[in-house]
This record gives sequence, structure tokens and C-alpha cells, in this order.
Amino acid sequence: MAEHATTGVEEQRQVAISMCSAPTPSKLVAVESSSLQKLMLKSPPQADAHGDEQQGREVPLAKKVAAEFVGTFILMFAVVSTVVADAQHGGAEGLVGVAAAAGLAVVAVVLAVVSVSGSHLNPAVSLAMGVFGHLPRAHVLPYAAAQTAGSAAAAFLAKAMYRPADPAVMATVPRVGAAQAFFLELVLTFVLMFVIAAVATDPTSASAP
Repeated sequence: MAEHATTGVEEQRQVAISMCSAPTPSKLVAVESSSLQKLMLKSPPQADAHGDEQQGREVPLAKKVAAEFVGTFILMFAVVSTVVADAQHGGAEGLVGVAAAAGLAVVAVVLAVVSVSGSHLNPAVSLAMGVFGHLPRAHVLPYAAAQTAGSAAAAFLAKAMYRPADPAVMATVPRVGAAQAFFLELVLTFVLMFVIAAVATDPTSASAP
């Protein structure tokens, strides 16, 4: 009996302790209020003013034109160098090698200057962008001039460096008649512009400006 009474007293004691230590609604409200006050006192995260300023800043036209000049120069120098090297080594690179070098050069240059000038690298691209309103029309002529100058500078530098035995290797001399060459250029330029317009100006595309 004494043991049973002791057990009962111990159980009542444990219940009393648990009731005293259990959180009451008033305690919970106090804790929540304190937590809310701490959160409200914390200052909200400040926006990066410098980043917003950089995003809203317009790139100067001179910088865009310089980017087009440099980008076109790099592209043309890489392509001409590949063609000359292929001719000097008896066609070691072949058509696939020359095409791969040109494609990789385009990718590298586009990634390098697309955030500055849009990386047109071609007067036809700049003209099309101006016609469809993706480039201010006043910028079309400076873009085209920079691209032409960059291409010419790259060709002259490559000729001075490599001194090919046959300078015609650096020229795109048509091997077909004038009418057929005109038609081929028309079709290929259309394909080029169609792809660029579809990718670069599509509002649902991640690469669209």
C-alpha cells in the first residue's frame, strides 16, 4: 500500500511539473510578439543601386561602333588566316576544318561583344535590324562603316603577315556565272537573316534584347 501511495504521489508531482512548464497561450503570444518586433526592426535588404544604374545606362554609340570594328576584325582575321593556312599546307584542314574554324570564331566574337553592340558583324544584319526597328536608323551607317573597316583591316593584316604566293586565295572569286552567283548570295543571305531575326528578335527567346 505504501508503495502504491508513493507511486501516486510521484505521478501527481510529474503532472504538476509538466503543467507548470507547458507554454500557456499568453506565453506564446509574448514570444510571437517579440519575434515580430525583431523582424520589423531588421532593415529590409537594400537594392543594389550600382547594379540598377549599370542596367539602366545606355551604351555610347562610339563604344558600340568600336565593338563592331573589333568583333568584325577578329572574325575576318580568323577566317582569312584559316583559309591561307589551309592553302599553304596543301589543304590539310579541308572544307570541314575551315568551316569549323569560322563557326567557332563567330561564336566567340558574338559572345564577346553581344552585350555591347548586339554583335551584328555584318552590314546586312545592321540594315535589317534598322529596318525592323531593333536598331536606331541613325546607327546603321556607323555600324556598317565599322564592320567594313574591320574586315578590310583584317584582310590587309593577314596579307602582310602571311604573304601568300597566290593573293587570290584570300578572295572569294565566284566559280559560276554572275546570275547564279547573285542567286546563291541572295538565298544564303536570306537564310542568314531569317535565322538571326528568328533568334535575336523573338520576344519569347532568352537571347532577345
